[in-house]
Amino acid sequence: MPAKPNGKHAGAPVATPKPQNGHKHLTLEDRRGVYEMLLSASVGDMLPRGVITKAAQQFGCHVRTISRLWQRARLSLRGGGHTADGILAENLSERLNKLKATYVQYPHMSRQTLRSLSAASGIPMTTIFQHKKATPRFKLKSSYALPHARQHRSSFEVKRRYYVYDDEEVGARSVKSKHFITKVMFLAAVARPRYDHHAKKIWDGKVGVWPLVQVSPAA
Repeated sequence: MPAKPNGKHAGAPVATPKPQNGHKHLTLEDRRGVYEMLLSASVGDMLPRGVITKAAQQFGCHVRTISRLWQRARLSLRGGGHTADGILAENLSERLNKLKATYVQYPHMSRQTLRSLSAASGIPMTTIFQHKKATPRFKLKSSYALPHARQHRSSFEVKRRYYVYDDEEVGARSVKSKHFITKVMFLAAVARPRYDHHAKKIWDGKVGVWPLVQVSPAA
């Protein structure tokens, strides 16, 4: 008769021990200890296999708690912080104020979209989107071209939107009239994409784009 498999068989999965209350809130000292333990074992931004499980067993919490703590710390460092905000449990208002001080340094032209703000500041779009969600005062404001009696500017958009705060003023733009905004027509020539036997590659079919304007010396 074959022997019944033992519950402590070597091939059986080992469950991670859970704290007695089912959930443990890590203190500031625990967070710092977890981060120092993971940082000492990390190779660059990568953790070796089994390090998170070992830290969860040592500090008596779930592996997801350790994983979120590590990811939050690395994300805060990539966002331009000098310390791991998620580990040091920095006050949320202080963190939002730091991000605001960083964003207001860039001109409004660099804050027309979240992507342009991310490219100008070097902060990931996920961090900017989370800041926008946590800060209702950080929102889009429109700037319209208002008529002006003496000033004339052309070749620009009638309406632009920027990500600014409530205490920021969007610069006013003025023109003589909206009818004076320059409108240029373009001629675009395209064809069916095909294979170019001479260049040995696929031709995209774009011939060119030419503006229908007349160039003359200024009076």
